[in-house]
Formats: sequence, structure tokens, C-alpha cells
Amino acid sequence: MRAFKFWIRYLFLRLVAPNARVTLEFKLLVLLNQARVKSGLKKLFFASDLRFVARKHSQDMARNDYFAHDNLSGHSPKKRFENNSLSEVVAGENLAMNRGFKNPTQKAHDGLMNSPGHRANILSKVYNCVGIGLAISQDKTYYFTQNFSYKIFRVLSHSKMLWISSYCKLKLRKTDESKSYAKVRVIVKNYLDEVVLDQDFDFKYTTVKITVPLLKSGKYSVELVDPLRNFVVNKFKVQKVF
Repeated sequence: MRAFKFWIRYLFLRLVAPNARVTLEFKLLVLLNQARVKSGLKKLFFASDLRFVARKHSQDMARNDYFAHDNLSGHSPKKRFENNSLSEVVAGENLAMNRGFKNPTQKAHDGLMNSPGHRANILSKVYNCVGIGLAISQDKTYYFTQNFSYKIFRVLSHSKMLWISSYCKLKLRKTDESKSYAKVRVIVKNYLDEVVLDQDFDFKYTTVKITVPLLKSGKYSVELVDPLRNFVVNKFKVQKVF
């Protein structure tokens, strides 16, 4: 069902906004996964937190006219992950840049696949998710960033804004359904940065639904942590209003 929704959205974007940033990002994801399937590998799922980091780096390169994994402040991909509350243990990055081509996304993908190191990231068995970010400079140069990682669970849905409810509802899925174990640590902080909940939840089934109580009216931050490797998988804000 989720794959079906992705294709509906992707086809809709290609129809109404074929040159939009999000359309070209999705197109590169499709090309990447097609290459993995041809090699007998599982598709990578899309991770919004990785796309956020990838977009920021592409925008920085386009704005400041450089092309490198380390930004002008000397921050490596690992450091940029950490600065965005992502301390992924397993992570990789691909970069592509081109200008003057009718199909910049296909050109970027072909260039990556023809480079042994970049191809190795795309066809790696280690990763299970990717975030792709695109930025276009004033001279129409296209900067693509692919950030790869491995996550033990993925966020299917969560409620961001709560008006009357006293709960934040989360829905998560194990990334490897063949494994019988999985845990997620949920940390909730109030607007004073005080921890109001810090609890591990077990995946007894493939999908787990978690209800997080919000004690008082106000803004809360929710962090979802992989307790096995102690890194933040997802982070977002919720608000309770009486």
C-alpha cells in the first residue's frame, strides 16, 4: 500500500510539476532503486530526516559555489549528521553535479553508477534507506546529495499537532521483518527541555503503535531513538492545546 501511494504521488508530480525539486528527487530515488533491483537487492526506503540533511548540503554547495563532501566550515558528512541530531553509525554519501543537460537527474544517476565508489554506495547491502536532496544554483547548476543509512525501524506516521487530544500517537515498522526483535526508545521533553517520558518499547509484531501521554498544555519535542546503537532516528514537535 505504501509503495502504491508513493507511485501515485510520483506520477502526479511528474504530470503537474515535472521539473520541481521534489519530483527530481523522487526520480533519482526511482532510478537508484531500479539499479538495486536489477542487482538483486532490496529497494531503499525514503527517509525524510536524511533528505533534510541532504537538501541542506546541496543548498550550501549551490549557494557558495563549491562541490565537496566537507562544507566550507570543514564539517564532514558525519559532523553534519550530528549537527542535525542524526548520529548514524552506518552512513554514506554520494554527490553529483551537472549543468546544461535536458535530463539532469538521469545524468547524475549515470555519473554515479559509472563511478566505482558511488556505485558501491548505491548497491550496498549495508544500507536500507536514503535521503536525496537537490538544489539548483543561479547559473542552473544542479547539485544532488544522497545520504545513505541503516535504520532498525521506520516511522510510518505520527501526529504533529494536537488540539484537544491528550496523546501523541506514533506508528512504527521494523525494517527487517525476518527479525523477531526490535526496540524503540521514546524521549519526550516539554518546552523547558525537561524529560517527561523516557521509555523503551518492544516490537512484538512487525508494526508497533505507541501512545505518548502529554500531561499539560504546551509544546513538546519527541525523539525516537534506536537503543541498540543509541542514535536519533526521528525528531519532531507536537503541541497540546486545551
